[in-house]
Amino acid sequence: PSSPMWALDCEMCLTRAGNELTRVSVVDENHKTVYESLCLPPNPIINYLTEYSGITPETLKGVTTRLEDIQKDLRALLPSDVILVGQSLGGDLHALKMMHPYVIDTSVIFNLTGNRRFKSKLARLSMEFLNEEIQHRGAEGHDSVEDSLAALKLVQLKLTKSIEYGDAVLSGL
Repeated sequence: PSSPMWALDCEMCLTRAGNELTRVSVVDENHKTVYESLCLPPNPIINYLTEYSGITPETLKGVTTRLEDIQKDLRALLPSDVILVGQSLGGDLHALKMMHPYVIDTSVIFNLTGNRRFKSKLARLSMEFLNEEIQHRGAEGHDSVEDSLAALKLVQLKLTKSIEYGDAVLSGL
């Protein structure tokens, strides 16, 4: 039996303590949303970063879910051997204040720049390899389900190809 592969994406807002979690989405390998939750940060929000997060004051109105609730939910939901997929997944795990041993990060395995120090944006990877436009909502910001799904599809595609596929450094392009 193989390990399941699920994608995760988080959205954050800027608080007095820095970037803090305000939304998390998890999509399974069949592209089904298995978890989605808004999160009220413990510190006052000073910038909703709506153009990136998609979060507005109205979005969080009435939300009482805290980071601890989401951590508990994810621990119960995620199979112990699940492979987590995402774009710059370290930032998401940091926002969740969680660790996970099995990850595939699309910002590492795909590289269009030819330079490891510069990461290719998820929207560009999605358009280039999936022919799908994402993150096109402008001022409305990103959608964490859409971003999770794009990252998952990219990894699924790469697994049907080769380690060099989509990587200008490894392929020598």
